[in-house]
Amino acid sequence: MRRFFISTFLLTASLLGFSQNFNGGILAGMSATQVDGDTYAGYNRVGLIAGVWVSRDYTPLVTIRSELRFIQKG
Repeated sequence: MRRFFISTFLLTASLLGFSQNFNGGILAGMSATQVDGDTYAGYNRVGLIAGVWVSRDYTPLVTIRSELRFIQKG
């Protein structure tokens, strides 16, 4: 009987408690680079930018965001 009450209490507490709330997403784009020393002038190399990010709101004014990016240059 004691085990039943402890199990019920823990299950109820876990359902009513709030867990951490994370937001996430993906990012994509392109980068333009200029290679120094070649015979061309201007930004003539195109590369890919791709990645993921995760953020968490601590307060309405404080948010922490972490990103992992892949940038392909020239």
